[in-house]
Amino acid sequence: MASKSREKRKSSFFKKLLLLIFAVSFIALLLIGSFPEKLFIGKPVVTSAEGVNYLWGRTFNILLLGFDRSAAREEQMSLFRPDTMIIAAVDFSSGKVSLVSIPRDSYVRISGSDTYDKINHSYMYGYYRKAEGEDRHQSGLDTVIRTVEDFLGGIPIHAYLIVDMDGAREIVDAVGGVVIDVEKDVRSNYGRGDILVAAGRQRMDGAAFMQYVRSRADNLGGERGRTQRQQKALIALFNQLLSSRGIISLPAFYRAVNSNIETSFNPLQLLVLGLFGFRLDYDRLEGYVFAGKGKLSNRDGSNIYFLVIDDDYRLEIIELVFGLQVERLDLPYLPGRVAPEPSPEEEPDLIPEPIPEELPPPEEQPEPVPDPEPDSEEETEQESEPELPPDPESEPDPDPGADPSPEEAPLI
Repeated sequence: MASKSREKRKSSFFKKLLLLIFAVSFIALLLIGSFPEKLFIGKPVVTSAEGVNYLWGRTFNILLLGFDRSAAREEQMSLFRPDTMIIAAVDFSSGKVSLVSIPRDSYVRISGSDTYDKINHSYMYGYYRKAEGEDRHQSGLDTVIRTVEDFLGGIPIHAYLIVDMDGAREIVDAVGGVVIDVEKDVRSNYGRGDILVAAGRQRMDGAAFMQYVRSRADNLGGERGRTQRQQKALIALFNQLLSSRGIISLPAFYRAVNSNIETSFNPLQLLVLGLFGFRLDYDRLEGYVFAGKGKLSNRDGSNIYFLVIDDDYRLEIIELVFGLQVERLDLPYLPGRVAPEPSPEEEPDLIPEPIPEELPPPEEQPEPVPDPEPDSEEETEQESEPELPPDPESEPDPDPGADPSPEEAPLI
């Protein structure tokens, strides 16, 4: 009996100890959640080259990357690009969060080189130019982060989150779908085909969600419209997590995130970031998209589309979001498009030379009455030939299409 009593007291002691540890851990977590900046050290997530002078501001900057990778695409492709780039600038002291999108076609200098290209190609450059013994994926990711930091004028990226197309689909399905008010029908074939997502307020599953955030159809605003919808969809996902339905689905959400997200955060940081997120008012979240002017440029004989960022607007956004003034970007001249050439099978359309109108036959003149005493032999007059209209001046080649007009500024 005495041994059973001791075992019972021992079991009760361990239960109390576990409860005490849990209670202390929970209180500590709440305290850390109330002061999350203590857990997030403002150190760049990637060590940059020597001589880089960072600008330190008030925000903790998280780079959200969406890769265009899926299981179906892996059967045809081996290398993928970060087509979605959003910087979440978090000010823990004020509770303010801003989302800033960098369009995938932005014309930038690729970090660590003298090459200028689309910003979403930066992953490819790092992937193929890895140092000896370095992982290709990590090299590509580091190049993306450094290129973004250079574009921001030296503002550091402190952490990153990466998801691909299949992962985003699974996360949305894990929370039971996301409610979004769709402005216009989303159609296939660049906006000219079948309806994929109908206009109107609706709960989207993962497949519809991806159709909504990936379309770049002209009638939906092209690339700028896509970046705006991505921010809107991200906010809708956060709001879904705050709902009663979202809270019930948190375990499934955690499993989906854990198996589909690549990140520099440790588990405790993710948990505290989640607690911080529950206190945010997402209707007050601010969103921006770096704007510019689209231009087709000759790259090895092909017309490639680039977005040349408006530097005045870039400086304005950086000061608004990060509270810092940075230097202007010194971008080299971007060559124009390739001149169109006539197809060898078809003759070029020539401007026909106008045929002069036929002149009426000369009227019969009455026979001249000879002078009574002519001084000399009669002279025969030669009628001068009529002057033909001059050949038309050759017209310049028609403009194959004006550059898109500059995109306008703020988003939400």
